[in-house]
This record gives sequence, C-alpha cells and structure tokens, in this order.
Amino acid sequence: MEKIQENKIDVENNDNIVKVKKVFNFKEYYHSNPEFKARHLAKCLTKITCQCGRVYNKAHECKHLRSDIHKRELLKKQIA
Repeated sequence: MEKIQENKIDVENNDNIVKVKKVFNFKEYYHSNPEFKARHLAKCLTKITCQCGRVYNKAHECKHLRSDIHKRELLKKQIA
C-alpha cells in the first residue's frame, strides 16, 4: 500500500500580501526525471583520493573529512 503525500504549501502574510510557495519535493523529482537520476548517481559515486591516502565516494566527503581516521592519517604524514 503506497502512502500518498500531499504537497505542503508555506504561506507568508506580510502586510496583507500573501505569498504562496510550493515546497520542492526531491524524491518526486528524482524518480520522475531519469536524466537527473543518472547524473546525480554518477556524481555521488565519484571516487576521490584524499590527501590522507584514503579513497571515498563524493557522497561521503563531509563525513570522511570530519572522521578520526582522516585526522590520524594526516598526523602520521606530518610526523613522517
């Protein structure tokens, strides 16, 4: 059974002027646009070799740069 999700609408009321904004739904866009899906997937799976010597996916770049392994490997390279 599929769960149907309604599009949420944000309403701003500034001095009797009402602005209606449609919320962007990434999941719908991703599944309805196969060209975007292929580009996004290719970009996320791009392999990067870090200066510490580790290889990781572009999607995990932020997590890797904050990790203890990254910091430890950089310290080893600086000492050597």
